[in-house]
Amino acid sequence: MSTDVVVGLVVEVHIHPGGDFIRLAMVDIGSSMVQIVFGGPDLVCAGDFVPVAPPGTRLPGRKKMRRAKFRGQISHGMLGSAAEFGWQPDGPDEVALLNPSGLHPGSRLDGARWPDLQAEMRPGHLELRERWAARLRTPNKVRG
Repeated sequence: MSTDVVVGLVVEVHIHPGGDFIRLAMVDIGSSMVQIVFGGPDLVCAGDFVPVAPPGTRLPGRKKMRRAKFRGQISHGMLGSAAEFGWQPDGPDEVALLNPSGLHPGSRLDGARWPDLQAEMRPGHLELRERWAARLRTPNKVRG
């Protein structure tokens, strides 16, 4: 489990010019403002606090994170799910949204605090997940 994951504050989100299901986020990670390319349904919005794996972070079962180019846009790290960070192995695959109470951009995150960090679902998230799961023919892993 990595301890290099940090709190990011999403400042803006745009559709990637090269793909409908890819997004670009400008994220404040404390030490800098970085662009991160991410995919999936439009669940991340400006003002959200999210976990970020900046370049150099090693995640469970993966190589070390590095800057990467996706369809012409550079991504300086990864927004990830609790499952990808090893905090909730059987959890949903969507980008984790954090409860902003007491969090600051750039603060280090670890899995031991995960149950206290989860944000409550915003209205419409469950409906969006269900629609995307049906469209992509994947199981909807949301547990109620």
